[in-house]
Amino acid sequence: MVICIVVGCSKRSDRDKDVSFYRIPSVRKGRSEKEFELSKKRREGFLAAISRADLTASKLENGRICSRHFISGQPADLFDELNPDWLPTLNLGHSKVKSSSTSEDRYQRKKNRVARVSEVVEPAAHYIQHPEGQVMCDECDAAVQTEETGEYTTQLRMELNSAYEIIHTLQESISRITPFTEEFMKK
Repeated sequence: MVICIVVGCSKRSDRDKDVSFYRIPSVRKGRSEKEFELSKKRREGFLAAISRADLTASKLENGRICSRHFISGQPADLFDELNPDWLPTLNLGHSKVKSSSTSEDRYQRKKNRVARVSEVVEPAAHYIQHPEGQVMCDECDAAVQTEETGEYTTQLRMELNSAYEIIHTLQESISRITPFTEEFMKK
């Protein structure tokens, strides 16, 4: 049976089946310096949010925090530091950590902005008109910020389509010449 480590939280794994439990994050050593610093900062933040005077190494090793203390129901990824669920903020049994709706709103606006940019960039970057239909460009799978204008990219796309037409014409010419060449070689 797992019990939530937050003071005043009565969630238990044997009784509350709709609740998930998560470990207190540890400090990640032996990896990059950035990951070490982030994991250290996050662990300190978790401990400050839990705010228990009786925390021992054993309680930290075996203790879990339940999904009830996160806005989305689970902690965010270590590198998603701006996510409001990077640290527990809800139902902590004290008022030391305030859940700010502005940080949640800011995070949602950022996610929406990134999604909008991806939607705008993808159709233009991924498809090139080819005489036989549309061809997907496998090397264009990321949104990229450049100084090139839409007019310039349209010009490049037109030049590429023109090159495809020339290649197609040459392939047709070769296919017409090939039978004569093979026949001549037989003689």
